[in-house]
Amino acid sequence: MAGEIQLNSTTFATESGGTITVSNVDSATNRQNLGLEIGVDVQSFDADTTKNDVANTFTANQIISVTDNLNAALRVTQLGTGNALVVEDQTNPDSSPFVIDANGNVLVQTTTTSDLSSGLRIVNRTMRQSTAGVGDVDFHDFYRGTEGSLTRVGNIRTTGTATAYNTSSDYRLKENITEITDGITRVKQLNPSRFNFIADPDRIVDGFLAHEVQGIVPEAVSGEKNAVNSDGKPEYQGVDYGRITPLLTAALKEAIAKIEMLEARIAVLEAK
Repeated sequence: MAGEIQLNSTTFATESGGTITVSNVDSATNRQNLGLEIGVDVQSFDADTTKNDVANTFTANQIISVTDNLNAALRVTQLGTGNALVVEDQTNPDSSPFVIDANGNVLVQTTTTSDLSSGLRIVNRTMRQSTAGVGDVDFHDFYRGTEGSLTRVGNIRTTGTATAYNTSSDYRLKENITEITDGITRVKQLNPSRFNFIADPDRIVDGFLAHEVQGIVPEAVSGEKNAVNSDGKPEYQGVDYGRITPLLTAALKEAIAKIEMLEARIAVLEAK
């Protein structure tokens, strides 16, 4: 059954085949400002390209809850060249504190992907932040930190001429500190090799096999040997080569001590 309800000579609603359409039509300019359709096909459009605002004021959180396992709870599609999503601060809306542009780039407190003087931007899966010529990406452990004093666990910092990958190492974060006394013994167990990655057969590199390092410097290895995911696909191990450095330094110090001891003995023998 189809019908029509007309209010104030401009607004009408029709029902046909399970679909309800509510529209606002200005007959003088023959333009449709807002279309809302509830049914099989949901549409909203505006023939007047100068304005298409739907403003609402809420005093509570607005929640979108979807139980569909296949579709997104919220999808914003930009068919033009403008930004796909802008979240603004009411007191300073022109600052655009959070933007997703038409190319999928994420911008925070900036509206451009090229100016690195301020803000944070994720462009082509690269995170960029800059202040006075220094770029920082910080990683924090929010579960162990306290409000106003988070345990920064690491950061990546650029200074215009170099990039540093930093792991937290402040003495105030540590306890039970002891000296490494088996450096040479453990280094002798390491098995450095030369190999190529399957994906890059023409490039030979130096390195380790992760599962061999795991038994010697376990904190340098992520993942488990031969691990697979729920689909049976490999979950590959990785090695943080920087975490092997303390062991190498300890072994070198032990070797230096042995060399110095032998040099002293030789000096005594030569003096006789």
